[in-house]
Amino acid sequence: TSPNVGLLLQVNAILLLGKPLIEVIPELGGNETVLLDILRGNVPRFDLFWLNRAPDDQQDTYLSLVILPYHQGLERIVGLTVLIQDVTPMGQIHQLLNQHRDELNSLRNQLLNHNAELNRANAELQQLDDVKSTFISVAAHELQTPLSSIAGFIEMLSDEVYGSVNEEQKEALDIVQRSATRLINIIKNLLDVTRIEAGRIELALRPIDLHNLIETVVAEFRPQIESRQQNLTLNFQTNLPFALCDHTRTIQIIGNLLSNAMKYTPNQGVIELKTYLAEQEGFIRFSVIDSGVGISREDQKLLFKRFFRAESANLTGEHGTGLGLYITRSLVELHGGQIWTESELWRGSKFHVTFPVAGRPTSLQEDHARLRKKGRKHLTTF
Repeated sequence: TSPNVGLLLQVNAILLLGKPLIEVIPELGGNETVLLDILRGNVPRFDLFWLNRAPDDQQDTYLSLVILPYHQGLERIVGLTVLIQDVTPMGQIHQLLNQHRDELNSLRNQLLNHNAELNRANAELQQLDDVKSTFISVAAHELQTPLSSIAGFIEMLSDEVYGSVNEEQKEALDIVQRSATRLINIIKNLLDVTRIEAGRIELALRPIDLHNLIETVVAEFRPQIESRQQNLTLNFQTNLPFALCDHTRTIQIIGNLLSNAMKYTPNQGVIELKTYLAEQEGFIRFSVIDSGVGISREDQKLLFKRFFRAESANLTGEHGTGLGLYITRSLVELHGGQIWTESELWRGSKFHVTFPVAGRPTSLQEDHARLRKKGRKHLTTF
């Protein structure tokens, strides 16, 4: 036994003489079979790395032990060679690594638990959202039919189908008619929201002359625009190609944007509708420009969110649910287009929408495929 062994094991080397190896190094306990295999020549070596606990007044050390067969002559094994090395610096690094690994595992387990809790919470919220959407859909459907009947009877009363009405009665019927129409529009918006969120909006895509569609919408809004003495200008690019879009939903998009411009532009204000080829190849841009109250930068960030109404909208006294622009954005994106706004408070607004250009009939399938890549699942072309 080398005297250095005593120093490494922090005991008097003389006291180790004649003692069994297992007693000198208790950490070898349980490895007796391996030691016998080394003596028999079945195992070439055995390695052990351990922390040697020192007395209170000394420092703990990390030791590396290698046990090899001790040969007499070329082949005969007569004992064991035990090599011990002080590897305290490496052991301390190893201890730190293990400590950090344990801490990381602990953090990982905490994160997994938090994720599991979040998943449970999300599942509960999704369930509540589904219940809410179902309720809104059922309630809206139940309200739509009687309200449509009420609006129809009011119109017949106004048209004196059931007898003559005086001016005072006619004014009262007009107020009720406007209220009924507003409620019907709210119900339609709520139904659209539930369809959008359930992924049940289907587009019947076909080549459409955007100019004709815009003029159709303008004709519908013309009486209201004239009653407000607003100046409406149509600025169309000539030879504009057809757009690939859904007829009904595109009318809804144009109508929502024109309605907003009309509501938030003062009497005798200016509204301009423009069409031109977009900078992005393969798209047409439609813009609605007004001289209305404008929108603050902060509100622009939330403008297309569900139920959001800009602060400036409240200044005009106009009613709204905050669903129109949310629905418009969703419909535009289903077409594979984009929508954005440019505005400053009290300096009017510009709303821009892009629609994909329709190719010749032979290339409609290619247009269809392009839109599907943008995430649309239900598309129909005619």
